[in-house]
Amino acid sequence: MDNKLSELSKPVAWAFKDANDVEHASIIKKANLYGRHDFQPLYSQEYVSALLEDNERVARDLVARNGEIEWLRKRAAELESIRADASQVFKEIGNELGCNPDNESIMMAIDALKERENRVVALAGGNAELWETMAARLEEAEKRLATPVRLPDVRQSSSGDRYQWSDGAHNYRLDVISMLLGAGFTVAVEGDE
Repeated sequence: MDNKLSELSKPVAWAFKDANDVEHASIIKKANLYGRHDFQPLYSQEYVSALLEDNERVARDLVARNGEIEWLRKRAAELESIRADASQVFKEIGNELGCNPDNESIMMAIDALKERENRVVALAGGNAELWETMAARLEEAEKRLATPVRLPDVRQSSSGDRYQWSDGAHNYRLDVISMLLGAGFTVAVEGDE
């Protein structure tokens, strides 16, 4: 109660009954002649109105609080459902990662997966360089094979121009080796090792 209600809370009069049960009122509280002391306080209308107004305010506050409590109950049920769903998700993730279904274990497993992924990416990057080198070498070899090497005709020996019977085979052999080396091929000849 505030100060106004405190001041108004003092009775303005007293009601009592006499020996014949007749009601009387007095502005002072005193024992009646017959020794009865069953005085009932009487309050001003202003005090009664203030109490009723305060009671209505408390009732409105109570209704508002009840609404808030109901909303909080619903929200608590929603959050419990979310917690249960999250718990199930943690179990599934933990099982999938092969670890305990708690936050710390899952985070450690995820960190380990990230490290593995980084190693795979690094290895793939190294393999990419190897693949690029191999592709370049293959392209170069295909170019060599695409350009035919024209070998000298052995039948020229009959004309007597270049290959004579005595050293013609040797000269022919040297010419062929020279042409193959000039085209970029590696030549290994038996007996020259």
